[in-house]
Amino acid sequence: MPFLLPEKYHFRHQYTFFLHDILAKIVTVGEKEAHFNHILQIENVEHQKILNSRKQEETFDTLTELGYSDQIDLLSEDQKKPWEAINDFSSNELSKNS
Repeated sequence: MPFLLPEKYHFRHQYTFFLHDILAKIVTVGEKEAHFNHILQIENVEHQKILNSRKQEETFDTLTELGYSDQIDLLSEDQKKPWEAINDFSSNELSKNS
């Protein structure tokens, strides 16, 4: 519908859809390849109880406190994978528009 917008907003309108497509790609690739699903290797039952009692937002801090920095590193690596798909997607989109 850019024809309904004043011409000075056409680029902003198209750019917004481009960003939307990138974010949608992050979610779809991440879900499809299970990048958002993580299994933590916590063998100490007491540590599992502590993690379960904390809010989800406190997971990284709690893992650090309990000495599981290696688990955080693994989670961080998994989080990079959807971004790799974005790089591919944006490169393809930019080459199409050239």
